[in-house]
Amino acid sequence: MNRSPIIDEIRNYREEHARSCGFDLKRIAEDIRRTEQRLREEGCTVVVEKAEMNTPMESRTAP
Repeated sequence: MNRSPIIDEIRNYREEHARSCGFDLKRIAEDIRRTEQRLREEGCTVVVEKAEMNTPMESRTAP
């Protein structure tokens, strides 16, 4: 499998961000929310798409 330099860069950024927050998911989420709010205040458009919950494949019924 070929490695993408773009994906590697994203993974490195995520790792660095997680490390700066002590790998604490609550702190990571709060930091992202603060950053989004700051960007909105600066006039940027922040697109937030809510994820849909899917049932596990085993529990789905066949058509």
